Amino acid sequence: AAAAAAAAPLWSAPLLLATRFASPMASQNSGSPGRRAEEEEEMRVEAEEDRVSADGADEDEEGEGEDLFGDNMAADYEARPELDEYDPAMLDDSGHEVITAEQRRAAERAMNQRDRLERRRRPRSDPGTPGFPASSPGGTASDAEGMSGAESAATPGSGRKARRSAKRRRTDYTSERDDLEGGDEDEDEDVPESFYDLTHEKLEETLSKGQGIDKRLETKIKRCFQQFLLKFRLEGHPEPRYPDMIRKMAEENQRHLDVHFGHLQQWSAQLALWIAEYPIQILPLLNMTLLSEAARKFGTYRALVENEETELRAAIHSFPVREPIRELSTRHLSRLVSVQGVV
Repeated sequence: AAAAAAAAPLWSAPLLLATRFASPMASQNSGSPGRRAEEEEEMRVEAEEDRVSADGADEDEEGEGEDLFGDNMAADYEARPELDEYDPAMLDDSGHEVITAEQRRAAERAMNQRDRLERRRRPRSDPGTPGFPASSPGGTASDAEGMSGAESAATPGSGRKARRSAKRRRTDYTSERDDLEGGDEDEDEDVPESFYDLTHEKLEETLSKGQGIDKRLETKIKRCFQQFLLKFRLEGHPEPRYPDMIRKMAEENQRHLDVHFGHLQQWSAQLALWIAEYPIQILPLLNMTLLSEAARKFGTYRALVENEETELRAAIHSFPVREPIRELSTRHLSRLVSVQGVV
């Protein structure tokens, strides 16, 4: 045995020694069923760990992805005339005249009308395009009719309510316009001054009692501002100032008209004073008057009324009294103020 051990390679010596000095007890234990089960379980766990490690290595290799900057990268940018041409049958090479702002708005109105008709014809079970509601919060009565069946079931009678609301708003707008116009557009220039003179009106007493502006005075304030928009002229200028500004507002599809406070003072000192003292009560009347005057002349703003967007803004600027921001206090609440700062 010693000679065999000496002749064996060095790497096999531990095996020979382990075999030589193994005790009978160890041999008996290794052959027991419990020991074999433990060894098999350890081997199974080690094999599973090796497999998981190998899978992780493969995933790391796959995560590197494709090299997009290889030697053939330039091939992606080669010219391919057969694929770089449009179908002539689908092109419109004919010349077109440049459309005006009014023509563009007319086209938009026509498309909006077409969309409303399509929504009206859409079956109740058709929910429309995914991600786009059948009606928006600012939609028209026809939009409300295009609601899906689920929405209609959730809000019974909502379509009728929307139609009644739209009709009521249009009726209010029409009656307001009739009050201002007197039923004849040609009479706007000939309204007697006594119809809109506010010099002897007492708004302070009415508001101090907690009462709102009565219908008579409200109509007079609106007519005063309407006549201002139609007739006010700067000194040395033959044409009224604001009709042209309203026209430009319509051409640019704006929602506000810049009004100089000094011009209002020249036109009606009482109206200017009320704007400064009671802007919460007076400015909404000016906004409604501006919408009425703009909608009477421009279809763009008539569409606003149909869509229930019933207000433009009379943006008062150049207020003569400026207040330092640090000095603003409760006495300035609900009053018109002018401050200087960065917005």
